[in-house]
Amino acid sequence: MPTPAPLRAACALTLLAAPRAWAQSCEGWGAPEATLLPADVKTDESSGLAASRTRPGVFFTHDDSGGEARVEAFTPAIEEDTNSIEDVTFIDWEDMAAAPCPDDPALHCLYIGDIGDNLRLRPFITVHVIREPARNADAAHVATWHLRYPEGPQDSESLLVHPKTGQLTLITKSEDGVCGVYDAPMGELRDLSGVELTTDDIPLLERQGTLVIDGDSNSDRMTTGAAYTADGTALVVRTYGQVLVWRTPTCEPGAWFSGAPLQLIAPPDGQGEAVTFDLEGKLWTTSEGEPMPLTALPCAGPIAADTTACDWRWTADQAADGGGGDGGGGEGEDDADDGEDTDKGGGGCATSGPRRLGLGALIGAVALLAGARLRRR
Repeated sequence: MPTPAPLRAACALTLLAAPRAWAQSCEGWGAPEATLLPADVKTDESSGLAASRTRPGVFFTHDDSGGEARVEAFTPAIEEDTNSIEDVTFIDWEDMAAAPCPDDPALHCLYIGDIGDNLRLRPFITVHVIREPARNADAAHVATWHLRYPEGPQDSESLLVHPKTGQLTLITKSEDGVCGVYDAPMGELRDLSGVELTTDDIPLLERQGTLVIDGDSNSDRMTTGAAYTADGTALVVRTYGQVLVWRTPTCEPGAWFSGAPLQLIAPPDGQGEAVTFDLEGKLWTTSEGEPMPLTALPCAGPIAADTTACDWRWTADQAADGGGGDGGGGEGEDDADDGEDTDKGGGGCATSGPRRLGLGALIGAVALLAGARLRRR
């Protein structure tokens, strides 16, 4: 008999605390290695990058606006496969993260940020969660979350999911380097895919503070991607011209940006769009181009992963309400998904009373975004 979803999720919290021998951190990172060009990778506007947790040595990437709703798996030498994602929106995918699944942290998921908004017109942004797909398997949908900024629309290309707490964080993008850092209200997130929305249905992001990025030019200050190490002890932020690393307290994902970063030697790729750590702590970046440029910053002085257990910010009740879908590699059972939505009012772009977010208005905003293409420098 299948284990009930809440009990399964509660058991998974214990599994999450177990040491993960395959993940390590680094004391530092060396100069960029020679750029590798996987010639058969189809993605030509790589905007997000994540290292697989189930297929060592494999990475996932995706296109940004104008592409298709799919992720592509590759190694530095070859294209592995492409996984289309059915029934999800594709407006401006800008970043992705690999982390434990929200409905069952013993499984592994990809979090895809449809968060780009150069013209600052979108009434809400979206994060799609899928099970990490196995080779040649479907990309199973787990949840779609919609979120609003309390001050109104913002542009962002940097999405973080803390590997030990599940906390989702966004960093906004600006030419002056003054960036907002926002946390998703984890207790309010529910799968809203297929739900007719009002503004009151969409949770507000919670501003945690301001990240100021110094640089000699606009391109040095404009954030384009971010990622945690697999053990949560370091965090990288990419700009077009810089690679910046902060040390992070293991169980305090919001405490990093008040300190000074370690400034690494940036790859000479001209327009760095995405960044991630692999399971050995090495840094990897991609940029737009065909074939896709891929650059590594080697691990200088590897150190053992921090196996400290942290409080997972999702509850068993939420796991029962949201999520679902079979793991691409056959991981786990389907969870019940009743499509429950929250009713959170006030703030941001809400009007006096609930307002329907019609498909026509959303398509209009998409057209403006696609037509303007103001996202570059």
